[in-house]
Amino acid sequence: MNSLHSLLISLVIAVIPVFGISQSPDYNQFATNDEQNNIEVFKKASPSVVHITNSRLVRTFYSLNPQEVPQGSGTGFIWSAEGFIVTNYHVVQQANRVTVTMQNGTSYHARAVG
Repeated sequence: MNSLHSLLISLVIAVIPVFGISQSPDYNQFATNDEQNNIEVFKKASPSVVHITNSRLVRTFYSLNPQEVPQGSGTGFIWSAEGFIVTNYHVVQQANRVTVTMQNGTSYHARAVG
């Protein structure tokens, strides 16, 4: 009887992955119209979002050589085909060097214009 019980438990454990939990549910079928619209807007807009870092040249009291020090970071979005990017002022405030990183990892040097 004990070996029959063990055999049945082994069989159930072996069958569960095949029939029970093999597919994850499609969560999109449960999304409301507003949620579905948000998902579509995000998919269209997210490639234009960029990561911005800035650094500043700083001289210490004991050294005459300026050193580049990270100043801040933030996000922005590509505004135009010419490459203008919109971000908050505090992201680029007092920056000597601004670096913009795209979603694919490509980085570019930029400058504040406004």
